[in-house]
Amino acid sequence: MSELQRSLVVLEQFGTRFTSWIGSLDLAALYKESTLARDHRYALQSVQRLMPPAEEALAHELSVSGGAWKQLYSNVTSQLSVALERDGQITHVPMSFIRNAAYDADREVRQRAYDVELRAWQNVAVPLAAAINSIKG
Repeated sequence: MSELQRSLVVLEQFGTRFTSWIGSLDLAALYKESTLARDHRYALQSVQRLMPPAEEALAHELSVSGGAWKQLYSNVTSQLSVALERDGQITHVPMSFIRNAAYDADREVRQRAYDVELRAWQNVAVPLAAAINSIKG
């Protein structure tokens, strides 16, 4: 997947150039002349760029490393296991189980799950902070 992401950067840069070209068009004049353009008004308006093409290309290049950090975040959170006491026994459950307990009808179950969740996130705070900081730039 990492190799594919690097290769896709070039393709995305071509997409950025195409989008930039569309953004340079006088869309109002184009709509007057073309039924096809009018039929695709939303798509044409949505691709008008907020950044100059060079900055868009740079953003795409930087997205490769951001994608890696996003994957790290996903891997860490999906594999996070939490020790939970139930019926006098401690069992290890996935974080998704704890998150679902936030909606339990029993207030005590919700409170216990909340406390366990906060402790669990502290155990992976450093890699998650690095991942989030990288993703957010």
